Amino acid sequence: MNKVNKKGKILESVNRLIDVLEGALEPGKVILIEGAPGAGKTTLSLMISFYMALNLDRVLYFSFYEDKETLYNNAKRLGINLREFERRGLFKYMTLKFGTSLEKIMDKIRGQVINFMPRLIVIDSVNPILMLAENDVSKRALVQNYFVSMARSMKMNLILLAEVNSDSEPLTRDIEYIVDAVVALKYRADRKGLIERVMEIRKARGAKHHMGKIPFSIKEESGLEIYAPIAMSEIPSLDLNVKYELPCRVLKDYAKHLYKGQVVYMGYSSFSRPAGMVLIPIGFLVLNKLKSIVISFRLSPTDLELIVKSVLTDSGVNNTLAEFVTSMYIKFYSINVLSSSLVEIVDKVLDLIDSEQPDLVILHGVEVLDLFYQGPELLEIIESMLFRIKEKKVTSIMMGALDFGMTRKLAELHADLTLEFKFEENGYMKLLVSKRGRDPIIVDSDGIEECSSEVKELIKSRLPSNT
Repeated sequence: MNKVNKKGKILESVNRLIDVLEGALEPGKVILIEGAPGAGKTTLSLMISFYMALNLDRVLYFSFYEDKETLYNNAKRLGINLREFERRGLFKYMTLKFGTSLEKIMDKIRGQVINFMPRLIVIDSVNPILMLAENDVSKRALVQNYFVSMARSMKMNLILLAEVNSDSEPLTRDIEYIVDAVVALKYRADRKGLIERVMEIRKARGAKHHMGKIPFSIKEESGLEIYAPIAMSEIPSLDLNVKYELPCRVLKDYAKHLYKGQVVYMGYSSFSRPAGMVLIPIGFLVLNKLKSIVISFRLSPTDLELIVKSVLTDSGVNNTLAEFVTSMYIKFYSINVLSSSLVEIVDKVLDLIDSEQPDLVILHGVEVLDLFYQGPELLEIIESMLFRIKEKKVTSIMMGALDFGMTRKLAELHADLTLEFKFEENGYMKLLVSKRGRDPIIVDSDGIEECSSEVKELIKSRLPSNT
């Protein structure tokens, strides 16, 4: 099925959604969407209806719960104009009433289908219909012999919405195996009180994505926003055809080089941020002529830019050259971790990478995540993020305070090269350097100063003379 080539937040969300459900929306397929009240079932069905109507396919929408005005107004807040689709003969809304006999309900559905000949039928919800069936066998027969056969024979899609209660056996449990796809929408409050939503694709015949949990959120003007799945089916490989040089002799002698897509961890004491910690990444950028973005979880873009310029000028680089470096090689961004759930934070990072297409992404202040997220959840999500960055063939540097245990665990798990700046008891600084597969080395304060001096000269020598 074709994606929609128009612009708009709702259209971006629809295209992401269709990409996940693509195979399940082939003609003749039946989708069961389950969830508690407020989980997003109606929003999801409206977005699929919107997609169909944009592709000039007729949609027939039956509802026991939503009156027409409420449904149309809710759709309008998402950026979906159902009245316009109705005017063009692409959307039709019909009310189904509680207390009506099963025979009358089925006759009404059958009559509207024959008259309108839709490409998609939505029934919101199937619970009242199943409750009218006498037993589990008749429920299964009802779906299989009526709904499923109708979808198959008429080459149309059928979406059945179902209310489920996690505290009891769902009414739809015994018919799940008959339908072609089962999508369960779930939500919970995280530690900050923000709602975290997950779509579980329990079954999807023909879908191109493997079954699993997919985080999402619901927002006005964009509807149900799909995020990257938490777990990847495969660990991405490095780009071994591209090597990056390291910016000073001690790092070159030890680590030799970095491959495109590798991960670097730079740690520091929370009470001290040495200049070398800033100079080394800048020298790496200038030496390899890389485009980068810096995303901070602790400082604003303005603060970040001021720090970089200050470190450069304090190192003897003039203001003009400092301005050139920041404008030529770096773009600064920040994400407030209090404003989003963890999966939304990761999605914002990945969106910035997709939009800016950098060679290198620097994640600054990752220790802040330790303050709000703990244990396997943080490790799982950040691991997924690093794998997805690697999949995009982008090198990444994580910068964080060493005082936070979870940040250290992330480094130990994923860093191909680790640089940890530590103060000794005598007040001097040392740098612990370790690379995957090699014994670590310790660089003393003189070695750190020598590395910083080399980087300073490198920056000056690589910049255009007219600056």
